[in-house]
Amino acid sequence: MKNINQKSIRNMERYLYDFSPDEALYVVAYVSDQVAVERMLEYGLQLDGVARIPLPKRGASIYNADGKWKIRKDLPKEARLIRRKYHVIDWHGCDHYGTCWQRKMCYQRELIPPMKIAFKVEEDMVYSPLFHNNDKEMEKIRVASNVLLEIFGSCALWTSDKKPPMKPMRQEKVSWEILRSGILKEKGWRNYIEQVISVPPRRKGYIIKQHHEHLWNQGPDFCAVGKKDFFGYIVYGFSTIDLYIFECTQFNNATYIFKGDWKELSKLTKTEILDAHLQEVRLFHTKNWHKNVQKAIDRQQAEKIA
Repeated sequence: MKNINQKSIRNMERYLYDFSPDEALYVVAYVSDQVAVERMLEYGLQLDGVARIPLPKRGASIYNADGKWKIRKDLPKEARLIRRKYHVIDWHGCDHYGTCWQRKMCYQRELIPPMKIAFKVEEDMVYSPLFHNNDKEMEKIRVASNVLLEIFGSCALWTSDKKPPMKPMRQEKVSWEILRSGILKEKGWRNYIEQVISVPPRRKGYIIKQHHEHLWNQGPDFCAVGKKDFFGYIVYGFSTIDLYIFECTQFNNATYIFKGDWKELSKLTKTEILDAHLQEVRLFHTKNWHKNVQKAIDRQQAEKIA
C-alpha cells in the first residue's frame, strides 16, 4: 500500500485523487512490529476486533476523544477567572504553597465537539469506520488519518474491499522520438559533464531503476513511450492535475516536468524546450531528486485544489 508518512495532514484532498467522488474508503495502518503493537496498546486499542476510541494523548487523539477549543479573536475579550499555583517565602524563610484565582481578560473560546472515531484491529491492520470521499466527511477522514499518524507514524487509504486502490495504468505509444537531444549549447554541455562525473559508473543501473520505480509509485494514470520504446524518454502522466514527467532510461539525461499538451511538447528537441523555457521544472539526478519531484507534484496538486 502507498503509505502516508508524516507528522500530520492539513489538506486531506490531495491524498484522495485515487478515489472517485463519494467512493467509500477506510483509513488504515499496518501493525508492523512489536513497537507498533506497544503503541497500539498504549492508546487502548486491542487485538479483539472491538472498535474503540483511542485514548487522548496528543493533538489528534485529544481532538478525536475530547474535542478542541477554537479561539475567537473576532469577538470581544471576556473576563475569566484563571486558577494558578503560587509559592512564596516569608521573612522567616518558610515556604508557602497554594492556589489562587486571578481575573484576566481573555479571548472567547468555542468548543469544537469531538469526532469520537473508533478504530478496530483485524489481524495486523487497524481500520477506521467506513467513510465516503465527500466534503461532509472530509474532516472525519483527516482526523482519522492524523490519529493513526500520531500512533503509528504512517497510515494509508484503502477501498471498501479493504484493499489499496489500484489505478488503471493506461499505456500509450507515440510514433516519434520523445524529447530528441537537439544541439547542446556550452552552458548545457557543462552541466551535462558535471552530472556525468558526479556519480560512479557502477551505480548507474541501480539509480535509473530507482528513479522509474519512484515515479511509478506516485500513481500516474498512464505512461507513454516513443519511437525508442523504453530506451528513450518515458512519459508519466498525471492527467487529473495536468502534470507530465519525462524521465529517461539513459543515464545523465535530466528529468523534465511539463504542464499542458504533453504530446506536442514531446515532439520538440531539448534545445527548443530550453530556449523557450517550456518546462515547468528541469531536474538533474542529484541526491535531492526524489524530494524535488515530490515538491513539483505536491505544488501542482495544491494549485488544482485552490
